[in-house]
Amino acid sequence: MFTFLPSEDKHTVAVEVKGTITGEDARNLDAFVEKQFGSDQPFNGFVIFNDVDKTTLKGLIEGNMFDAKRWGQFQKFAVLSDKKWMETAVNAGNILPGITVKHFDKADMRAAWAWIKEQGE
Repeated sequence: MFTFLPSEDKHTVAVEVKGTITGEDARNLDAFVEKQFGSDQPFNGFVIFNDVDKTTLKGLIEGNMFDAKRWGQFQKFAVLSDKKWMETAVNAGNILPGITVKHFDKADMRAAWAWIKEQGE
């Protein structure tokens, strides 16, 4: 489930993810991004992962559709998690063209916001 959080930056979508990620979550995220940034304004992501159980097949498909639709808008993503495997996945994600992704421990939330707000990354 996605929970939208107050963002410290007008160009950043902040969400907390926990439990099961569903197709409804992907649709809600897409609607939020459309309302805030339209279909062409760039944006960042600030994502806190807490005890994610699984992703439904529909959530996976619709999440991938969101990624494909919004790819040209993505800029930076701060991923906060205490899971070591998540750090490894984020580092692998840095090979994706046009997107900068950085992992932070959940205790480093201030540093993650500072990094998101930096210009020219």
